[in-house]
Formats: sequence, C-alpha cells, structure tokens
Amino acid sequence: MRIYVDNLAYVTTEQELRNAFAAHGAVDDCRIPQNLKTGIVQGFGYVVMKLDAEANKAIAALNDSIMDGKKLAVRKSCQQGRGRLPATPLSRTASARRPANARRKLI
Repeated sequence: MRIYVDNLAYVTTEQELRNAFAAHGAVDDCRIPQNLKTGIVQGFGYVVMKLDAEANKAIAALNDSIMDGKKLAVRKSCQQGRGRLPATPLSRTASARRPANARRKLI
C-alpha cells in the first residue's frame, strides 16, 4: 500500500521516515521529493509498505504524531502505485506540458 505523509520538516531524511514506518511493518520503499531547481525537499513524502494490515497500523499510529517538531498528516495515497516508486522526483512529464508553439484561445 502506498502511504502519503504530509507536513514533513525540511530536515527530515528518507532514512528517518523509513525507520518511523519500519517500527510498524516491512517498508518496501520511501521517497521524499525535492524541488528540481533548488534541491530543497517539498515537505511531503511517500512510503510503500508490503502488507495492507501493517500499513493501516502505521497510518493509525503515525497520523497526528510529531516528527522533527512538526505534526504529521499520514493517510493512504490517492494514487495507488505498483511496487516501487519512481526514481525521479514526481513532476509533470514532458508529454503533459503544453508545446511551446501552442496558442491559447481568446474568448
């Protein structure tokens, strides 16, 4: 199950997030996306856990808990990934961008 973790402190590392969830079950993957231009973390992350029961237990235990001085918001991710998260930070793909020569319609 893929879990969304919001309101992470900017100093929180992927290893710290992984350790927090590993106390409740097996963690398959953990990512904290960074801004592509600045390299600064964006304040949220994703954790993939192998078993749904363990994931639900981790969500219940870690939601509204304090990590690095900030209150976490933990919930099941809306977008269900399959297995591992992408290696690159989540961003708009080139195909989703408007072509440079595209014109807006004026109404």
